[in-house]
Amino acid sequence: MATTAPSTARKIRFWLVAIFLIGIPVQFYLAGRGVFGAGTYDAHKNVGDAMHAISILVFLVSFFGADMRNARDIGLGFALFAFMTIQAIIPSFKHPDIGALHPLNALIVLGIAVHMLMRDRSFGQGQPAAQASSSA
Repeated sequence: MATTAPSTARKIRFWLVAIFLIGIPVQFYLAGRGVFGAGTYDAHKNVGDAMHAISILVFLVSFFGADMRNARDIGLGFALFAFMTIQAIIPSFKHPDIGALHPLNALIVLGIAVHMLMRDRSFGQGQPAAQASSSA
């Protein structure tokens, strides 16, 4: 059975998501610094803004690879961007019950990003062509 090579766009998306995933534990650390008074939330906000920008790139890159023009890959890219947008909006609400959703939403973002990384990695390992086309 022939194997398909991942597109350049999928390889780019893989590395963007990998960089994005590095930012998640950094964000937890920076938030902890703010909570326990070791610093302000400025660094947490700045890294979050950079991660939001990366999520936009991940979504846009999903349109450029022929092997990613399917509902699952584009949907995952959109979901990452949408949940990061929600993540950026949650702190603007002053109600503590809404603010408490911020770390919960971060776990959802983590799950989406890990799923994308694993999906892109499986294509990099030479997924069989029949399986690649049917996994849409």
